[in-house]
Amino acid sequence: MIIRFSPEAEEDLLSVWEFSRSQRGEKQADLYLDQILVRIGWLLDNPGLWHARPELGEGVYSYPAERHVIFFRRDKDGIAIACILRGLATHVATDRAPDTKQADAGPK
Repeated sequence: MIIRFSPEAEEDLLSVWEFSRSQRGEKQADLYLDQILVRIGWLLDNPGLWHARPELGEGVYSYPAERHVIFFRRDKDGIAIACILRGLATHVATDRAPDTKQADAGPK
């Protein structure tokens, strides 16, 4: 199974790390980012626990990871991460709604 990250998701991960480092230091930022990445890997093995988000588009899912929410969709051989947003909100601001087409833009 493969995990693909959209450019926005990659930027989100970098922002998470930078903010965590500024607040808690580099070691803690590394640990926090690792926790999010472990959750993303866990999603591959637990599709029955994904939260469907039909209001964001067909085949869009979300799942919490620490103080963030991962937005993604299944693709042919894994999952495509669209974005990772702070907070456990049940909605996504329109300007940050996952662009699932871009998440699929990576190599296949």
